[in-house]
Amino acid sequence: MRLRRPQSCEPTKYKAQVYDVALNAFFKARALDAESLGKSRTEVGGDIAEAMVAAAISGVTYKSRDPATLAHAALLLRGLADQVEHDGLADLSWGYRGTC
Repeated sequence: MRLRRPQSCEPTKYKAQVYDVALNAFFKARALDAESLGKSRTEVGGDIAEAMVAAAISGVTYKSRDPATLAHAALLLRGLADQVEHDGLADLSWGYRGTC
């Protein structure tokens, strides 16, 4: 599943802003404890990424057992995972390397 590029960048501008804040938080968090934990920044980065993704999906599904809500959250993850495999999120219109 590929995410579609929006007709206009304006509706996704807030997503680009949130993405920027989250990406900055990720890089700041990654540097916090890598040395004291005796781990590489890459390994700590993977742990932080996993926790951030899980927290975001938990927010989307908060207190919901509705199958449609859970399926939607899983679709979000699958769509992004497919795009990572395809082009490393280069085609994410509101992302770091995107067009919006």
